[in-house]
Amino acid sequence: MNFGTSRAEYENLTRTEISFIYRAWEDKLVRESTFARDAFLNAYVNANRKKGTLPIKLWEKHFNGQKTVETAQDDLKTITAIEDAETGWIEEIYKANGIPMRKKAKKGVD
Repeated sequence: MNFGTSRAEYENLTRTEISFIYRAWEDKLVRESTFARDAFLNAYVNANRKKGTLPIKLWEKHFNGQKTVETAQDDLKTITAIEDAETGWIEEIYKANGIPMRKKAKKGVD
């Protein structure tokens, strides 16, 4: 196994550090084999499902919740600050493609 360390660096590791490295490698191996097992099982179940039933998704999307008004306003302020600072390259792209620029809308949330 190559962890991006030289032989001298590896020899300077303590037994405890080496055991932590092996444990991390074992965890990685178990995680990857579990993902492969889940993907195979999911594909098998979806291939052999009854007609008219929906397939099972491999990955579930997790939503962290709704944005609050305060976070939306903070995000909008950040975006408008970036747009004000970096509009030159956008105008160049529009001009090169012969597309007229839209007029800037009123900024901010009321």
